[in-house]
Amino acid sequence: PARRLENPIEGLAFRYYEDDWKRLWLALDDLTPASTGACAGLFDLSVIPASNPPLGEATAPRRHYFGMVFEGWLRVPEDGVYTFHAPRELVYPDTEAGYDLQLWINGAQWYPATRLHAFGNWSVPLAKGAHRVK
Repeated sequence: PARRLENPIEGLAFRYYEDDWKRLWLALDDLTPASTGACAGLFDLSVIPASNPPLGEATAPRRHYFGMVFEGWLRVPEDGVYTFHAPRELVYPDTEAGYDLQLWINGAQWYPATRLHAFGNWSVPLAKGAHRVK
């Protein structure tokens, strides 16, 4: 089911973490964010502080290991079954992703790296309206 939002705000809230990669991967919920705020969209790496600069020309990798959590609302235009697709590097074994990805919708979790969900696809019935996404 969807939720009705009175005054929705555009964008996503984010939490940015820096720590050892093992702690970021296994114990993120136990860590304190290094920064928080709002960003324009998913995977917005412009919110990474200048104290963690890129190691080359690309936006990643960075000098320090980091993790990010994005949260907000997904507007669904009509009732239906919606399919989410994992990036190729999380599905095929010929590429190392270099990151972990998890998706929650209304509290239900999808973890595409396990390859248990239809080889990188997750179909979810959603009602028209707003759905919590993390």
